[in-house]
Amino acid sequence: MRFLSVILQIAKPEEKQKIKTFFERNIRADYESYEISVDVDLMLASVKGLNTPKTPYFFLQELKKGKKATNDPEAQMLAAMLAAQIQNQDSKPVFGGYVVGRLWFFAILEGRNYSLSSAFDITQQPDIEQVICCLRKLKELVLS
Repeated sequence: MRFLSVILQIAKPEEKQKIKTFFERNIRADYESYEISVDVDLMLASVKGLNTPKTPYFFLQELKKGKKATNDPEAQMLAAMLAAQIQNQDSKPVFGGYVVGRLWFFAILEGRNYSLSSAFDITQQPDIEQVICCLRKLKELVLS
């Protein structure tokens, strides 16, 4: 999270009283006969009350790759995006991203259409600039 927080400081995806960053939060929703429940590493959402997310816009999952890693950060991210889509009850797209080691991926879920970016290698100057640009653009997309 220390590295992620530096990226967030530079990108500034928050907007006072409109978009706030929440860490280690659970999101859940019922879909047909299934319960979707995911603990997300980072969520950007509108604020309800003092420190409670209201409308989630973006999720970021992080995986520290290990020899026997069984977690699937893309699946966790997509589950969180689906839960947000159900909770939000609007036609707006939901955004997501996940990190595996030095590689970052971004996604969008609009209706039943899901799209995933190619990998951004955060150790490469052009890619780190693109990641920051994506996070800045996210705020613009959410506020529009």
